[in-house]
Amino acid sequence: MPFLFFPSKEQKEKFGKIYFASFDEARKAFEQNRGDFQALREARTRINDKRDADVKALLNDEQKKLYDKIIAEQQEQMRKRVQERGRGN
Repeated sequence: MPFLFFPSKEQKEKFGKIYFASFDEARKAFEQNRGDFQALREARTRINDKRDADVKALLNDEQKKLYDKIIAEQQEQMRKRVQERGRGN
């Protein structure tokens, strides 16, 4: 996630803390739910939703729109990669 749309150093630092905390939570969820894809997916959804809400609390309306756009683009890229793997590409 680029820091480009954060005007202040304080926003950048808070953003980094939120993302690194979500990485730690995701790692723990993976370890706890190894082999249970559904449980892992649910945990990741909760983690991502919390991360996004925490990030959006830092942003103004214009930044929120950009953040939503970036997240949507990343999700689309992930869907495409999953579909390509499913086809054996």
